[in-house]
Amino acid sequence: MHIRLIQRSRRFIVLVAAALGICAGVSAQSTTPGASGKFLFGGDFPHQPSDQIKELFYESGLNCIRMTGGGYGWAAAMHKKLADEFQQRGLYVYLQLGSHYPSADYFVLKDAWLVDHAGETGVEDRKAWSISYSGNHWPQYSYTSAAFREKLEGSFSGYLKNFTDNTNIAGVILHNEPGYFWKADRLFDYNPNTIATWRKWLQQRHGDIATLNTRWGTSHESFEKIDPPGMPPAENMGAWMDWRRFHAAIIGEFMAWEADFFKTQRPDVPRSTNLAGPLDHWYAIRSGDNYLCSRPMDVVGIDIYPTQWSSRVLIPYTMDMSTGVAAGRDVHVLECDVFSEKRWKDYSESQRADMLRGELWTMVGHGARAILMWGFSRGDEFSLTNGEKNERYLSVQRMARQLKLIGIDDFRRIPAQVAVCVDPDSYIFSAGREEKPHQLSTHEDAEAHGMYSMLADSHIPADVIFTAQLQEDATTRYRAILLAGARMMDEPTAAKLREFVEKGGLLIADDPLATHDRWGRELEKPMLASLFEADRANTLLLEERAGMRYMNNRTASLRERVAAAVAPTITGPRAIASDPLVNTSMLQDSRGNQLAVASTLGQKGQAAPEIDDLTLTITGADQIAAAFILHHDLEDAKLTRPAEITRTADGIRINLGKLTSVAAVLLVKENDELLQKVGE
Repeated sequence: MHIRLIQRSRRFIVLVAAALGICAGVSAQSTTPGASGKFLFGGDFPHQPSDQIKELFYESGLNCIRMTGGGYGWAAAMHKKLADEFQQRGLYVYLQLGSHYPSADYFVLKDAWLVDHAGETGVEDRKAWSISYSGNHWPQYSYTSAAFREKLEGSFSGYLKNFTDNTNIAGVILHNEPGYFWKADRLFDYNPNTIATWRKWLQQRHGDIATLNTRWGTSHESFEKIDPPGMPPAENMGAWMDWRRFHAAIIGEFMAWEADFFKTQRPDVPRSTNLAGPLDHWYAIRSGDNYLCSRPMDVVGIDIYPTQWSSRVLIPYTMDMSTGVAAGRDVHVLECDVFSEKRWKDYSESQRADMLRGELWTMVGHGARAILMWGFSRGDEFSLTNGEKNERYLSVQRMARQLKLIGIDDFRRIPAQVAVCVDPDSYIFSAGREEKPHQLSTHEDAEAHGMYSMLADSHIPADVIFTAQLQEDATTRYRAILLAGARMMDEPTAAKLREFVEKGGLLIADDPLATHDRWGRELEKPMLASLFEADRANTLLLEERAGMRYMNNRTASLRERVAAAVAPTITGPRAIASDPLVNTSMLQDSRGNQLAVASTLGQKGQAAPEIDDLTLTITGADQIAAAFILHHDLEDAKLTRPAEITRTADGIRINLGKLTSVAAVLLVKENDELLQKVGE
């Protein structure tokens, strides 16, 4: 136990440094154990499904289910039965450990419960087998509690023993949706052990009390006497910034501990965690840092839940952030919406089927190696089917057949050469000035989405990365980097950006840029001012809050200005649609065949628009001999239809005609084996 705690402490220091963007740390893993080569397509499954539901699943062509609530004894027998049945059929299961309801024996861990800013904690709820906070049944414990971790080790090892002979475990979700997800207000953990850990973290971060006082503008006598700040608006911005970064760091360290423990139990199974969507304005409250939480994982997992008021780029943005964070690892969508009638009442079943197709194919085009819908059959507002073959089910069935036909296992996303860099500190800084939650941090979200949207609407593929990744290898992997809302800056990051520009990389940013340090202190002169003042062809400073402005009104001139600077830096194939409302993405297999996806995604209370006459141009496609459109017409027995190719100076051009929701186009090289398969 003592050796393990020492190891955790060392890892904690590394992860904390990474959270602050001050060290390179360990590079991301590029290989994944287990069934990593298999494209997984399925959904959340009931613990005790009826025979009818199981047969419907088998008929669908899906190949993987997620078994939720795992890690505890009460779920073991049900999960084991399902895993065995699926193994007999050559199908996969995704395990989950932690976060959801444990059992009554966890109630004794009273010292491990979270404590809010008012000194209050949760209450036992023996019906839900959880500690309830403000009426929400989410068994949240302090991430710093050694007793909680020791208890989890016992539960997890006992649960996993049931699956020693199962070779169909596709992956494991560690600690579902890490972060503070059970309360919408700005509640953080004031547990005494967490506060003590924070004081040690401050000493590791600052080194000595004099340095902390300089950065905070305070006169503390020692680290041991520093109390955490209360609710914003922050009285001291430096203390607030460190308090919030600390929470992200300890959650990231907890995930590293859980990943290491699972590795001792099943080293053959890929580890992941389903992050609750992209970094957005909720981050300032919930502290679920995509970069830190996924850092120790073999696979980067994500949840994607568009609402009727989501932006049009939510799904592409979330996917490309996951890919950016993954840095070469696979990306799995571990939850996504199924557009049920109960949640999407204003739409017809046909419209909901169109929206589901658009969502799923967009995820495929942006590089998802697994898609697990939430859920296959739940009996609530998140059900694909409750036993009937509705249009959404039939769409999924047809898509599963199409993916198998084209050999989707061999297709991968073409690496992006452009990145949008988001800064978690900017969200924390804005939240520290808010009178009410989400009052200002939404501006940071609009800024990041807007910078990304300029590229997406110009059909320029891009990753979304975090500031901490600039200290790793991000500046060597991209030809162009766009800084989104980079108000806060530190010298190591600034040095990396200067080096990137000196070596010919294109750097684009908007005001305010590098005007404050990492503790919210205004700088006498912006840290990157000289870089953008110089007469350079490879730097571009946009007007104030250009990303947010574009998100609000989609100014064509602003988009064209960015595209004109970025497009010349890109080499290789990309898909360009004749309409900026269409999102495009591309995959390529090991033989050079390509898959282009064009989708229209609804936004803000409106269904996806229909495009009357859409043309798709594929650049760098000299070796392509034929194109096939993958049908989604439910009355058509064929899965593809040939498309006419027009050769141009730019590449090849394909007229898709009327686009409803989504079109996937398979581009096949001459004499490739796919020609016979898809032409049958």
